[in-house]
Amino acid sequence: LMLVAISYALLPWCTSGTELVGVAIISGLGGGIAMPLQAALMFDLSAPRARAMNQNLLVVMMQGGFFLGPLSGGFILEHWNFTVFFVLLAGLTVLSAGLLLWLRPQQTH
Repeated sequence: LMLVAISYALLPWCTSGTELVGVAIISGLGGGIAMPLQAALMFDLSAPRARAMNQNLLVVMMQGGFFLGPLSGGFILEHWNFTVFFVLLAGLTVLSAGLLLWLRPQQTH
């Protein structure tokens, strides 16, 4: 998730197509690493009886994000600019990573 946050934070300052492609590669790597890990984490943390339901909830939340993201992005861009938009995205991504660390279950050995 931190790679995604870094890419979002860098996007407002891209001044060329080459820089944009470089930032997109960073974002793609971060998302490509995070997405499968989310599904695996959901599977591991779920009780056997709840695994199917929790996997479906994960997919529903992702699909909801694909809908609400552009909707809220349009609202933000209507009132502010792309810099505010991408800095806000970076902050929300860092917040998500922090919540994952804070909410993770305690390991017992």
